Amino acid sequence: FSMLLGFGTGTVLASLLLLPRIKGAMIGLQWARRMHGFGHDTEPDAA
Repeated sequence: FSMLLGFGTGTVLASLLLLPRIKGAMIGLQWARRMHGFGHDTEPDAA
């Protein structure tokens, strides 16, 4: 029972700590490679 509690808690904590960092790294990679809307200014100005 203690092993289940330990691994369950560890898994939840690890996912909460790692998810924002991995998400930020993926967004940074997309920004650096100008993918998915970053840096594609093809529409003319609406002025």
